[in-house]
Amino acid sequence: MRRHSLKYVKKYFEEHGCELLEKEYKNARYKMKYKCFCGDVSEISFDNFKRGRRCYKCRNKKIANSKRFSFKDVKKHFEEQGCELLEIEYIDCKTKMKYKCKCGNINKISFDCFKRGMRCRECGGTKKLTDEYIKQYFKDHGCELLEKNYINCDTKMRYRCECGEINKITFYHFKNGQRCKRCSIKKRTGKNNCNYNPNLTDEDRNDRRITQEYRDWRRSIYEKHNYTCQKCSQRGGRLNAHHIEGYAKNKELRTDIDNGITFCQKCHKEFHKIYGTKNSNTKQLDKFLKL
Repeated sequence: MRRHSLKYVKKYFEEHGCELLEKEYKNARYKMKYKCFCGDVSEISFDNFKRGRRCYKCRNKKIANSKRFSFKDVKKHFEEQGCELLEIEYIDCKTKMKYKCKCGNINKISFDCFKRGMRCRECGGTKKLTDEYIKQYFKDHGCELLEKNYINCDTKMRYRCECGEINKITFYHFKNGQRCKRCSIKKRTGKNNCNYNPNLTDEDRNDRRITQEYRDWRRSIYEKHNYTCQKCSQRGGRLNAHHIEGYAKNKELRTDIDNGITFCQKCHKEFHKIYGTKNSNTKQLDKFLKL
């Protein structure tokens, strides 16, 4: 980019009714002292001057002149919305003004916020809820609030759930239908699960490894080996419970705790890559562990 000369910059200021008071020009972002056309001496970068910015006095004057609404227009707008403006002067759209809301409450609001549809707490639904209301809300939904005071919707409160469990929850989450862990699990399992298929038999479900018995077996295998892969000794992470004697052909051993071993996901994939996904047995496992 071509660097401007001091002569060019001075001339640019003069053409826009201002006077540059500097004897040296460094760059477009360096603040320079100048005399504005209103008479005020201020500082500005050449970048900002070209964008049309000027001193504070000119800027405030520009804002004052750019008011689009008269007091009469603003008062009329409040009345059209069923409210009453209680001020005798309109300054600007950001200044809060006292008004009487259509619900009867007297409050303060800026014209900018009023135009966007904001109203008092009563109408806007942000009025603080009472302790009695919160207690009754829990009761209406089969639960019991064990707290004496309600602070806000994001503060956790002790309550007795409909299932009998004592837990903590925020009023925000309670309103959205969340409950204790026991109820949450109940909602996601069995007939309440979105993937539940009523056409499957118990044997079909067992084949698909979605029974609670199978889940308990898998957890027992992890606990038995301290959540550690028996091939690479990795602890934690993504683990798999592997059937030593094949799952498909040994139905009686599917949930036998002695018929399982813990592998990490990587080692489990490696085992089946070598020996296939069917007909697993003890000999294959012994060979794999020695590799």
